[in-house]
Amino acid sequence: MRETVRSVLLVFGITSSAAFVGSTNQVHPTPGRNQDLVAREPSKPVDGVADAVRDAYMREFGARIERPALHIDPSGGGCGAPYLTTTAYLRDSATSARVLHLFATPDGRTVIRKSRLSSVVVPAGTFRVLTVITRHPETVDDSTLGNWEAAQAKINRDHARFAAARGFPRPIISFENTSVLADVGEIANPRSPAAVAEAIERRGFVAASYRFVVSINLDPAQPQGGFAGAAGFVYMGNYGRWSRPLTAEQWLNVAGAVYHHEVGHHWGWPGSHDWAPTCNRRSVDPPFIVPATLFGWEDVDGDGVPEILDATPYGGSL
Repeated sequence: MRETVRSVLLVFGITSSAAFVGSTNQVHPTPGRNQDLVAREPSKPVDGVADAVRDAYMREFGARIERPALHIDPSGGGCGAPYLTTTAYLRDSATSARVLHLFATPDGRTVIRKSRLSSVVVPAGTFRVLTVITRHPETVDDSTLGNWEAAQAKINRDHARFAAARGFPRPIISFENTSVLADVGEIANPRSPAAVAEAIERRGFVAASYRFVVSINLDPAQPQGGFAGAAGFVYMGNYGRWSRPLTAEQWLNVAGAVYHHEVGHHWGWPGSHDWAPTCNRRSVDPPFIVPATLFGWEDVDGDGVPEILDATPYGGSL
């Protein structure tokens, strides 16, 4: 058995997050390409919209959200009618939260659909990540770990640049990464959280000590997407149908699919992808998969603290 392990400390964040989250075991589309951060201000509602949304939160959930986080898309994401999306993270602990979500008409008066999620991972802090990349000679070569680590570093820079652009003193999110190469057959089933945990623990790792365990399986014989599984598991298959060793740019694409897409599901973004739907498969707030305000990363109540870190989020919500 060949063994290659690299541990890279890339800490830009604040508190460590560790909590259980139940996620759907579904295949999701992945971003078409890696995109650089584009500074973008949160949606600014017209007069009366915030009041209508505040009323909707009380009517639909019995929750008072004084200054709701809003994303309004007059284009309808290229899908049809304009829409408004709003979310509210209400912490149950330092690492776990409930998420309220409303999808409505742009004036906030008509709720089209809603959801309430519980026990989601709070999207804030420093997350320990163990990535296992299965060796396939056609797609994984000696450059893989270097390219993958560079791509992981780019994800941390995305969050650092976002925080700097907003004037926050430090990034809201960071990842502390350890990466392992595994031979084909070493993991009985790379899609199985239990099989991956068993394989890495034979190497001396403790799976439970990592908030996210990522299995990357770029098998050229099995084109597959990715999914977010239970207890912080992320699987990423050969969604690009690659048959040659991936370039540095392609590993950036994979990192975006893992960290900006699938990890987002653990933070509460639903498998239906309906927080900020688009039909051109391009995020409205690149490189993030949904507008940053919907993860609580914007300061919507004007107190200088992003809502996900605010002791009184959304202007003092109940």
